[in-house]
Amino acid sequence: MQGAETAIAGYLQAAPEFDGVICCLDAQSTWAHISAREVVSFQSFLTPMMATQLSATAPLSKAVLGGGLDEDTFDAAVNDVMARPQIVATALAEISAQATIDSPTTDAGWSRLMGLLIGLELAGARAYWLGREVVILSDSPLAPLYARGLAAQGLTASHVSRRDHVRAGLQLCADASAS
Repeated sequence: MQGAETAIAGYLQAAPEFDGVICCLDAQSTWAHISAREVVSFQSFLTPMMATQLSATAPLSKAVLGGGLDEDTFDAAVNDVMARPQIVATALAEISAQATIDSPTTDAGWSRLMGLLIGLELAGARAYWLGREVVILSDSPLAPLYARGLAAQGLTASHVSRRDHVRAGLQLCADASAS
């Protein structure tokens, strides 16, 4: 789980009664269903890594340099790809083509890219978050985008620092090995 297990253990130390889903977000994202202080199931996604790679690679690199959020563009992309996930490859090509033809703001390109990728992940993780309490355990700048994508689906997610909970999880491991 690439360290998510340590952060989750630390979070459960602080919130032992938590019953729901934790989205641990770092270089990858991991959705973990938690019940009775146990990880019942989990699924990992490479969305953050894909965002980094696609943003840095032609033909998208010039279309997504901005990094500021165009909320309407992001929301539309999340909704579009959740309704029709098969459009993602075409929509990525459209970002590049739109930048070449119209010279739109790079914020719009970046917002569309992030909306497409996060929306695609949300579609794939729907069985985890649908109807459950969700905590986004992260220090990533993408965490608010995940929360916004979930909000568009009618779900309010809490956002807490991953760093603090990793420390607590590591302390649990150290205490267990010392016993």
